[in-house]
Amino acid sequence: MALSLDALHQPMNAFFLEHFATAASTHVVFRFDRFGSTLSPSDFEDPADPAAGWSAVVARERFSDLVNRIPVDAGDGASVVMTSDSVDSLWFDRLLGPAQPYLAPDAGAEERAEALRVFSLVKSRALRLWEDLSLESSSGLRSRFRVAEASPARWSDPTAQEVWTSTTFQVGSPTPPDTGTVEAVEAVDPEAEHLQWRLRASSTVLAEALAAPDLTALLVAEPAPVSAVAVALRAEPALALRAEPALRATALRRLVATEPDTVAPAGSSVDAPLLARAFDTATLRLDLTERLHVRQLVQEQAPSEAVTTSSVRVELEYCLVDVRREWLLDSLVNDDGWCIPGSDAGELTDPARRGSLPLLPVGMVVVRRLHISAAWSAADLALARSATSFGPFDITPDQATGRLDHEGPQVIGWMLQQLPPLPPQPVLAPDPAEPLVEPAEPATAEPRTHTVRRGDTLWAIAQAAYGDGARWPEIAHANGDLDPAALQVGAVLTLP
Repeated sequence: MALSLDALHQPMNAFFLEHFATAASTHVVFRFDRFGSTLSPSDFEDPADPAAGWSAVVARERFSDLVNRIPVDAGDGASVVMTSDSVDSLWFDRLLGPAQPYLAPDAGAEERAEALRVFSLVKSRALRLWEDLSLESSSGLRSRFRVAEASPARWSDPTAQEVWTSTTFQVGSPTPPDTGTVEAVEAVDPEAEHLQWRLRASSTVLAEALAAPDLTALLVAEPAPVSAVAVALRAEPALALRAEPALRATALRRLVATEPDTVAPAGSSVDAPLLARAFDTATLRLDLTERLHVRQLVQEQAPSEAVTTSSVRVELEYCLVDVRREWLLDSLVNDDGWCIPGSDAGELTDPARRGSLPLLPVGMVVVRRLHISAAWSAADLALARSATSFGPFDITPDQATGRLDHEGPQVIGWMLQQLPPLPPQPVLAPDPAEPLVEPAEPATAEPRTHTVRRGDTLWAIAQAAYGDGARWPEIAHANGDLDPAALQVGAVLTLP
């Protein structure tokens, strides 16, 4: 019987949940990274001094970026898709900044005063942590970043052998596994989603991704690594992982080819492996998270086929990395005494809403020295020749032995905390205390202004001024395309 995705997920879910330490009150689930996150040692080196090897400073920033992506349930019960939406932006712009105390309508004066006091203390602490726990970026793509701490801290250091542990999973085997292995129950549900081979993208897709002559010329003219995708995504934020197909194609056309003589125009006849190597070479010059997003865009267009073999043996070394964000204050997340004007209760953690955060990455599963073996069916042997991944694993097939290998590190799954409904309350009660952001004065012949106060965000200012926080880009544009993360207390903003 062919393997299902759940047959692979079951033993790994049980294994990694058992080994991941969490508080009893915290609900954590394990999900595969649907498209994987293959890493390179160069991702954690200083580009200005690669000979120095692994850099703790660079590794800290890369890790913060890696875990800052918001996951979205893939709908198969076993996987998530890591998007380009960011945890820190949602936390500050849409949650912490506009959060206001909830005062129950039937509360007495003392109860209301205590609610205000408690909320003020919690929010003040959260704002201090937000301001304090940022570091100057070393990437040159931004000024500062919010720190996420990894444990073990040296998980990405190739010389840190002590952080890795070997294990084996026997999946779908009708016979008892060897000592020390973790056994799965064989899939029996004919409706279950099959485990998939992801095959190499077509020559047309790869050629389109690499056929950007203007950007190729730019790269040839400049010896330093060029992050053209970063420029494109900053210019057009809609070019995200869940963008419309036309925008996805635009993002692909903006990818830079680093070996122009190996690239032919889209639609021409070119050896697919050669195009794949050119694509890999090109994307390796991108920043880590940009590379992962671009590769995902291509993988989404690649064909896939169901695995027909009934059992496999998965050998690997793993490192289970804990994620800590001191700036994301648990006492605010777990406090039910606040609301956000104009937002329904639970809106920001509702999985049905685009851009929400129902699942927070609190750990990641990194594997290396991956070896997958089986008595492959004839169909699977044929598919393996052009496969780039087997389920959540990036692979390099060994034609001689039929084994699937991948020596380097890759993120294959995430430990995800299920957040409570946020905001916890639907609306402010009648006659609330003075809001944290004062409404703008009624329109007059003179332009309206707002003086930025501690805790303000463009979202909250727009909510107060217009009753719609989503209109914050109008304020940003009216003030010289102001960066939402660069608000200065005391600055006077024009309200269009």
